[in-house]
Amino acid sequence: MEVSAAQNTLPSCVLPRRRFVRWSLLALFLCNLVCVVVRFYAVHHPDWSVLWADLKLAGWTILFVFGPLLIPVRSRRGSMLQVLGLVFALLLTLVICCAAGWDIDDPKDVHRSLYLASVIMMGLLTFVYVYVPVWLAHLFMSFIEKRRARKN
Repeated sequence: MEVSAAQNTLPSCVLPRRRFVRWSLLALFLCNLVCVVVRFYAVHHPDWSVLWADLKLAGWTILFVFGPLLIPVRSRRGSMLQVLGLVFALLLTLVICCAAGWDIDDPKDVHRSLYLASVIMMGLLTFVYVYVPVWLAHLFMSFIEKRRARKN
């Protein structure tokens, strides 16, 4: 009973957006997983340690980019910010998948270094320069709204 009462207090757009974000993140996660495995077979096939290292790297960057989008929100603005954050999840997926098809004549170590740099920069730059400031602005706006509601 308490769960249904709590869900009734949410704006009507929050739950459909939350479902859309979760299904989109699941699809992007599976796409990232497939791209990492394809990249392994295309470039580093006999060396299994590279696959585990790439899965760890993809896991951490996916955690940084996808993690904040999985936090449940209870407002229209928060759910809209999550939907807009899907753009960065899609960009990370494109970086991971496009890096799988790099065709350069350098040794495998240089290829791996370029891959690591592009994925890490995409994940960290998104988290530090987009998610954190937007989240702080959202908290500030929520604080102002609650303060105005208490005064009235």
